[in-house]
Amino acid sequence: MPTETACICLFILTEQNRRLFDYYYQKKRKGVSFGIYPLISLAEAREKRDAARKLVVDGKDPKVERDKKLILNAYTSENTLFKAAERRFECGQNYLKPGHSKEVRKRLENDIFKDLGSLPIEDVDAPMLIKTIRKIEKRGAFTIAKRQLQKCGQIYKFAIAEGIVKHNPVIGLTDALTKKIEKTHYASIEIEDVAGFIKTFEENKNRFSPHTVNAVKLLMLTWVRTKELIEAKKEEFSLDKADRFELSTF
Repeated sequence: MPTETACICLFILTEQNRRLFDYYYQKKRKGVSFGIYPLISLAEAREKRDAARKLVVDGKDPKVERDKKLILNAYTSENTLFKAAERRFECGQNYLKPGHSKEVRKRLENDIFKDLGSLPIEDVDAPMLIKTIRKIEKRGAFTIAKRQLQKCGQIYKFAIAEGIVKHNPVIGLTDALTKKIEKTHYASIEIEDVAGFIKTFEENKNRFSPHTVNAVKLLMLTWVRTKELIEAKKEEFSLDKADRFELSTF
């Protein structure tokens, strides 16, 4: 009876045109294909043979190890950053308001998933994440950049719980964020700049939510303090006439 490492050879099956590694494992004759001939050259087949021979010597079945690798590759392709995030959202539907969940997804799609969404989540490392976050910072959206990094951290925590990844690359990246320079006063514009401001605001290049756009427009129409408008109650509005409205805070 041959040993588990005996009778190892490399040959071409003329009917199937495949390079097959023939070996013994646990006293049983087995074979594993290295690919179709002539796509796999003899030199490549020999490299695969040497790797398979080492597996046999180490007590492992080359065919089983190959199949495990194929399954792992398929599993990895199904676990992109985007797909992991989608499962995270599905699990969080019970405690996230629909409007908030929609807004979070939209921002992630625009800021993160365009660059990294299609990549396997385990392949996305810290430098790749911070490079994407830098693009948000270049828009001057420092608060959004910080929030997006936090959202990525939540996705990775979920992925770790699922067993997809073992490490969260977001940890420690907060210190790498660009610090926003705090202003001691609110920004203001001159009266002649109002028209340009309204035009730029209407273009909405910063992708404000519809609620934010409407709120700013209402502030410009009423000229009340932001806090007064936020805390205003429905009964304080008088909309009986189409051409004007009143606020009791005036």
